[in-house]
Amino acid sequence: MSSKLKLASFVAGILSSGILLAEDISAYFVGEYRDEVNLSQTLANSGFQVLATYILDEKDGQKTVLFTSSKLQKLSSETGKSFFAIARAYSNKEANETRIENPLYFGKAFLGKGKDAELNDLSKNIQDIFGNLTFSSDKLDSKDLYDYNFQFGMPKYNDFVTVAKGEFLAEKIKQPIFKTQLENGSVIMALELDKRTKKFAKKIGSQNGILLPYLVLIEKNEAIILDPKYYIAVSYPKLSMSEFMKIASIPDAIEKDIAGEFK
Repeated sequence: MSSKLKLASFVAGILSSGILLAEDISAYFVGEYRDEVNLSQTLANSGFQVLATYILDEKDGQKTVLFTSSKLQKLSSETGKSFFAIARAYSNKEANETRIENPLYFGKAFLGKGKDAELNDLSKNIQDIFGNLTFSSDKLDSKDLYDYNFQFGMPKYNDFVTVAKGEFLAEKIKQPIFKTQLENGSVIMALELDKRTKKFAKKIGSQNGILLPYLVLIEKNEAIILDPKYYIAVSYPKLSMSEFMKIASIPDAIEKDIAGEFK
């Protein structure tokens, strides 16, 4: 057998065995600027439930639309997975662009293996709805997303931070940005951070400020959040260690801000 035939046979064997080469996945879709009203109307007309609009920076026109759907909730119905039930679209007038979370990226990170077909459908749906979207340069390897952490020894998805315990936790929060009960019975809400805390987004790139406001999930008499060291890193996949050190105090500040809301 010639060397070319051997190579072709080897490649065919890899493909038929189901072993895939590494693939980088973008965290966000990027499109032309749309204001928050346009984003909300487009999402609502496409079957999504818009939960809130959050103003990150009024002066620069940076606003995030938070939304959900029955499909998002069904995919994330297992205990500890419901952070994926809330999706985000980000309107940035200053940068003249819109960013929308890529469900395939965050789904792999938050839900783990076994959901790729459904996540691909969700991603294609977003592209069909908004059209003319490009992929952001913020990427991670597909395989790394399933068990991602920023550095060795740092938190992963399942390393949740418990900010409160007890009964009637949801009732303690009087002015959330939104609060909703999911189809699996869990309650999820978005809370505002202290003005000084949320400034970290500008230090490391407000284009990914889509991660704010911060989500709190209430299950089994516990209020949990994604560890900020994990959530910031997975939301900013291009973040360097030196940039991370510029905001070294922020993860603790986020935990403190949110825990304080339950007291």
